[in-house]
Amino acid sequence: MSGDVMNVCVNVKAKSFHDELQDTLQQLSEIDAQLATSQPVGGLPETAKKQLEQFQVNDVHFCLVQEQCL
Repeated sequence: MSGDVMNVCVNVKAKSFHDELQDTLQQLSEIDAQLATSQPVGGLPETAKKQLEQFQVNDVHFCLVQEQCL
């Protein structure tokens, strides 16, 4: 009987790990899609403010996603 309990525990842990991995892969896929549509960063002074604002928005989004993973 203890072998059956151990198998159940191992299966539950494996499923939990698999679910976490699937969530992480989904988040990476979303980030990859964002990167594919993002504009390249340049060093021109006239675009620096806009690029900084966009970075700050992306940084907040990334932090929120990271908190969901914890």
